[in-house]
Amino acid sequence: MVTVNDDIVTVQGDLRGQIDRVVTGVRRLERDAMLAAKREPRLPNDWFAAIRASVQALDERLAKAGDMPKADELLEVLRAVVASAEAQLATSEKLFESLATVGDDTENLKGAMSEMTRLEERMKTIIETGGTLVRRLQPEAG
Repeated sequence: MVTVNDDIVTVQGDLRGQIDRVVTGVRRLERDAMLAAKREPRLPNDWFAAIRASVQALDERLAKAGDMPKADELLEVLRAVVASAEAQLATSEKLFESLATVGDDTENLKGAMSEMTRLEERMKTIIETGGTLVRRLQPEAG
């Protein structure tokens, strides 16, 4: 029984280490997400809608105006800017999703740690009860 208790204490120590690593990871992700949001604030959907409408209007005017290579190049640059902004937004959203997942993992590990602590307490009670029983069953010397 003592060996089992020692094993539980070892596992509990390992779990504490895992929890510490996960919490550190969550804090790092949170910090990175906040810094990224400050550097590159999220563009509102209205901005994307306005830019797309402007690109569409330019495209229509260019179609009416005929062949204008420089205007076509500008339109392609604008499309590239919009695509880049959308990609950055997608990357940022993935970061926040990852942060939420790691946060959930942290909570799961905390639950596992609480369960291990409860199990350790039960094992201590079993060991104490077993020890008392063994002492009662042993013939008294003397």
